Amino acid sequence: MLLTGDIPSLVEWLLVRRSSEDIKADVLIVPHHGSDTSSNAKFIESVSPTWAIASTEYGGRWRLPNRDVVERYLEQGVSWLDTGQNGLISVKFSPSDIELETVRVESKEPWYRQMLRKGVE
Repeated sequence: MLLTGDIPSLVEWLLVRRSSEDIKADVLIVPHHGSDTSSNAKFIESVSPTWAIASTEYGGRWRLPNRDVVERYLEQGVSWLDTGQNGLISVKFSPSDIELETVRVESKEPWYRQMLRKGVE
């Protein structure tokens, strides 16, 4: 798993240039919430993730993730999830598999409200 935080394209380029083999990951937390300031095609290719997960807000004012960014991942065969659409995303690792689960399936309600209604504290 590669946790990128808010790195911009320049940092992606530096990572690819210095250590492209060292940045490979099955799961990539999408840089900068999927904004168009990150996720250049060469970076995605170098990481070669199976899954890309973006931390976003449903209907947020920044309109993230950027559609072009999502397309860059999909064009490279990467499966895309974001918290704005999918709610809480859990990643479970085992020696033979990676399993991803999401909380929000159809409802656009915040996941924590669903938990409170079910009496989970």
